Amino acid sequence: PPMAPAGGEPVLRLTPMSPRVTAILVVHHGGERLTRVLDAIRAQSRRPERLLIVLAQVNAETRDLAAEAAPDGLIQIEERVAFGEAVRRAEQTLPPPVDDEDAVWLLSEDTEPQPGALLALETNLETARSVAIAGPKLLDAEAPDRIASLGRSMTRFGAAVPLVSGELDQGQHDGLSDVLGVDPGGILVRRAVWRSLDGFDPALSPR
Repeated sequence: PPMAPAGGEPVLRLTPMSPRVTAILVVHHGGERLTRVLDAIRAQSRRPERLLIVLAQVNAETRDLAAEAAPDGLIQIEERVAFGEAVRRAEQTLPPPVDDEDAVWLLSEDTEPQPGALLALETNLETARSVAIAGPKLLDAEAPDRIASLGRSMTRFGAAVPLVSGELDQGQHDGLSDVLGVDPGGILVRRAVWRSLDGFDPALSPR
């Protein structure tokens, strides 16, 4: 409630606005993996304001499963496209970002975010205005105690290389902050930045 000094008008204490998040989920196969990621999105401690699901050349059963999730948008693509292109088409259906607070959370059916994942990513965008992209620590689905990916760098010849991969996760890299790049799965991106770059470089063919 508003706080007021004695005899004065109410004083409203304003807090920084949280990012408005649109989750974009790209689906190529469906099945149990799609069920798991939809359950994971619903289980988030901080849920996205919108959910767009992109169906890339999927069957009727997968379309029905996606529709049951009651997304805010269902985009059907009748061809096989890369993850980045699917995200780009979905993001183009949204109105232009109002300001830097608008963000997109990029997911595929082989990602299964833990309940606090979006909140942790959002916190990075809120607390550091210079941060345009926040990436998660990716764990191996087959061996969840192993780090699948945590940041990328580049060799002197221009080849992308992982900074951390295959290590036993004991929290030893949890303080890692600024890196040259991250894998696309699960990243949170300011929409203004996404639009200014027009998404991923198609030459990189992510995922």
